[in-house]
Amino acid sequence: MAFRFASHATDSAPGEPSQAVPTADRGKARLAKRAFAAALLASVLIPHAGCTMLANAQKNLGRHDGMDEFLVSHRNRAWSARAWLCNQQGYRHHPYKADLEAGFRQGYEDVAAGGSGCTPPVCPRSYWGWQYQSPDGQKRMNAWFEGYPLGVRAAEQDGIAHWGAVVTSFHSPAQNPEGTMPPWTEDHPGGGPKPLSPVPDPNFMPESIPTPANPEPLGQPSIKLPTAGMPFNASPVSNRLPVENPPPSGRSVELNLPTTN
Repeated sequence: MAFRFASHATDSAPGEPSQAVPTADRGKARLAKRAFAAALLASVLIPHAGCTMLANAQKNLGRHDGMDEFLVSHRNRAWSARAWLCNQQGYRHHPYKADLEAGFRQGYEDVAAGGSGCTPPVCPRSYWGWQYQSPDGQKRMNAWFEGYPLGVRAAEQDGIAHWGAVVTSFHSPAQNPEGTMPPWTEDHPGGGPKPLSPVPDPNFMPESIPTPANPEPLGQPSIKLPTAGMPFNASPVSNRLPVENPPPSGRSVELNLPTTN
């Protein structure tokens, strides 16, 4: 039975000696076949894909939205901590300095992230717990609201509110640190857009037409009508009438018509 099993495993004839094939060689042969098939498939698909596949891969690898959001948030927190360290000496005697700091840093970070700087109507969720439902908790929440506009003002003074804005072709934040559109001038040095037409003056009043000192009353014509029997601008009537067949040149025919008295 041992002889039969060896012959069947090695695919050899019953009378021939068996030749065992190592298992490592079989694995290498299978890997070589798979690599050849993958290379053949890639050679068929890549030329048809062209540059579109490579461009999409490069675009997806070049975008790091999650990383950008994390870095911007970390940067804003670091800036707010630095701003509080520069301004905390003025509030060292505040009874709720920690809550004032929390509001200050939150306002600073909101402006740095591109917010409007308006104080939120509700305090953060961290102040909604049972430990703040007391007179002391109400004072701590008021301290947070007190520190928020202070942080907004500090961020505006540092100019951080303009760093997160996307620059347009109309004006530059460096030329306009206050954040307002500069007025338009005649030479147009990067200010607001030039108006297409002049703006009318709202105080302009049209001039009235002067009336004559002695106006003529309505209903009386200023032109005198001719009296009966007198033609008005009538040309004199000629006694000569045109003839349908005029005579030859040098001769004329006159017709005398009776005149009326």
